[in-house]
Amino acid sequence: MRKFDRSLHIMLLKARKSIMRKLMPHLHRYDITPQQWRVLRALYEKESMHEQELSEACYVLQPTLQTVLIRLENRYLIQKEQSEDGGLCYYALRQEGFGLARKMSSESEARYERIKLVFGEQKLEALYELLNEFIDKMEEADETDKELGFERRSFPRKLEYYDEDVDGLSK
Repeated sequence: MRKFDRSLHIMLLKARKSIMRKLMPHLHRYDITPQQWRVLRALYEKESMHEQELSEACYVLQPTLQTVLIRLENRYLIQKEQSEDGGLCYYALRQEGFGLARKMSSESEARYERIKLVFGEQKLEALYELLNEFIDKMEEADETDKELGFERRSFPRKLEYYDEDVDGLSK
C-alpha cells in the first residue's frame, strides 16, 4: 500500500486546505461560508439557476444547499423565482447580492494573484490543465468500467462530494 501522505485523496485535501487558508479570512470578513460564496459566484456568472443546477455547479449537497439558500435569502442577497409554468424554482441575485459578489470577486482575484505570484503563473496554469485532464480521464474510465461490466461500488451520496461541513466551516 502506498504511504498515507502519498494518497491522491489526501494530497488533494491538503491542497484544498492550503487554498482555504488564503481565502477564509476574505469570506469571514463578509460573514460568508464557502458554500454561500460558491452559490453567489455561480449566480453572479449565470443570471438564475434552479436548485439542482446550483447543487451540481457548486458541489453542495441539496440538503446543505437548501440551508445555504435560506440564509442567503434571509440576508436579501438572493431571491427565489417561480418558473412561468409553476414548476421549478429559480434563484437569482438581488441587487445587494450582485454588489457583494462583485466586491468579493475583485478581492478574491487579488488573493489569486498572490497565489499565482507564490506558486508561479505557468505552474498554476499547468495545474489547472492537469486537474481538468485528470477529471476527464476519470470520467471516461467510469464509463469504460461500466461498459466492461466492472462493478463500481457506489458510495452513499454524502461521500461523493467533499463538503465544507466536515471542516465545521458552515453556519
